[in-house]
Amino acid sequence: MARRHPEIRQFAANAEMNDFLTEFQGESDRAAAVLGPAVLDDLLGQLIAASLVSTPLAKDLLGVNKPLGAFGARISVAQAMGLISEDEAKDLNRVREIRNKFAHHLQGLTFTNQSIRESCKHFRCVAAALASNEQFAAEFPPGARFAFNFTTALLAMHLTKRIARAAAPTAAASPW
Repeated sequence: MARRHPEIRQFAANAEMNDFLTEFQGESDRAAAVLGPAVLDDLLGQLIAASLVSTPLAKDLLGVNKPLGAFGARISVAQAMGLISEDEAKDLNRVREIRNKFAHHLQGLTFTNQSIRESCKHFRCVAAALASNEQFAAEFPPGARFAFNFTTALLAMHLTKRIARAAAPTAAASPW
């Protein structure tokens, strides 16, 4: 019988995110590998939009098939704008790469696959959380799926908090 990892909950300050995390953890490996990144992609878009001066231009940049419509582009721009750290960008890119593997592999891919397990070993936010809390590390030894879930939850929490704090700057009044 497969060992069930403890549920990740109450990371986000809002009920909607907690509901998502609860449902997300019950999904199949493939569904989790696609849904988690989709939420992170959306949150990155919201964070970038909240940090831009023009809402209409933000919509033009962030829409589907637009310059910042892709997850990878959003990660790069968010890092370049100082909205996310280098470690967060690396974890987001790793999540994106895992999503792509699941999305393009026709069948049989799970978090027990060697390449997926190897990718999940390198999540920086998991390593930092485990290094900072021995009790947590002992209670929650991360397997690949748990590391992916935990990384998704932590990144979602960080992005959600930053979106809440971000206020779209207003254009400076022209002296003319």
